[in-house]
Amino acid sequence: LSTGNEIRTFRMRDETYIHSICFSPDGRTIAFGRHFRSITVYDISTGDNIRTFERDHFILSLCFSPNGKTIALGGDNGRVVVVYDISTGIELHSFEREGVVSSICFSPDGKHIAVGGDDKRIIIYSIETLAVVFSFLSHSVIYSM
Repeated sequence: LSTGNEIRTFRMRDETYIHSICFSPDGRTIAFGRHFRSITVYDISTGDNIRTFERDHFILSLCFSPNGKTIALGGDNGRVVVVYDISTGIELHSFEREGVVSSICFSPDGKHIAVGGDDKRIIIYSIETLAVVFSFLSHSVIYSM
């Protein structure tokens, strides 16, 4: 950042909108949530594609867990927030909810995930039990947390 020089260009397999970008906590990888129903995770130093997660909906929000081992995503399918293991690509958890998921955020200890969207609700889930820990209604749509 100090020089303003370009460090890396990431080439997508097709031209598409990117709705969400997130750095891993260690700064070694970056994930792009794409309009054409996928998340792509890249190694920043090499530019290599580490993993691609295909979904059946637009990816509007994503977030790495604090330890960088999992990634959560949500989108326009209106019912599911999914948490994946990055190294294996295995789906670990999914949470049911209403409406578009436009914002996802892990708690600093990685034990909870907050989810917001067009239903104006912020819901906090326990990663361990998958239960709703807290839910509250906002006065407007949740775009970012």
